[in-house]
Amino acid sequence: MIENNVKGYNYLISIYMVMESKFEIPIERKNSYRDTVDYITHKYEMSIPYNVKLDLVKSKKVRNDICHFKPISKKEIMLLASLEKDIQQLKRGYY
Repeated sequence: MIENNVKGYNYLISIYMVMESKFEIPIERKNSYRDTVDYITHKYEMSIPYNVKLDLVKSKKVRNDICHFKPISKKEIMLLASLEKDIQQLKRGYY
């Protein structure tokens, strides 16, 4: 199970890095994954497809589980993998 958490953490870092490079986020919001997600899903609401917003919101719980050393499921890994792919496409302007 720890392998899932390591993979999940790597996905989260990739997702966060894309959010940080794609969107202007106030410095006070960058210290927290939750604050960053909340900020961009509201501020850039019209620029983010609905399914990506939903997955970003779901990713907050997964992030909490990973960072509190709770095992995550294969389904949650698939969520993060899909979100990472979608957010990369968003960065490239494919949405």
